[in-house]
Amino acid sequence: MDPVTFAMLAAACAPLVHAETARALVVVESEVIDVVLADLHLPDSAGMDTVSRLLERGGDIPVVVLTGVDDDQVGSEAVRRGAQDYLVKQEVRGGILGRVLRYAIERRAAESREQRRVGDLEAAYAELERTQG
Repeated sequence: MDPVTFAMLAAACAPLVHAETARALVVVESEVIDVVLADLHLPDSAGMDTVSRLLERGGDIPVVVLTGVDDDQVGSEAVRRGAQDYLVKQEVRGGILGRVLRYAIERRAAESREQRRVGDLEAAYAELERTQG
């Protein structure tokens, strides 16, 4: 990650943990993380393998993909696999990084609330059937 992008990221997120994939996989399982910004081109992991591994290990942590390839297919594939969003490194300007990360966090929180509501409704329906039947 270039110094400018890293500085923008540091300003958008506190505290900031910078890690290659192997350490990041440990961190997402053991620490409270708000969001993961995943570079698809790291020395120890590349491409969609990075996304899949982070999503598998990170549970409900939102993942935003950072790619150096200006190709909508790469970003769209990451989103299909479960990433909240993607950014092309060359297009990261001004406040867009912080905004994308905040929106990813908010979307994941909304999804979690919706899943809890569905679970509550299913439990209430099961209880209703048990008492009525």
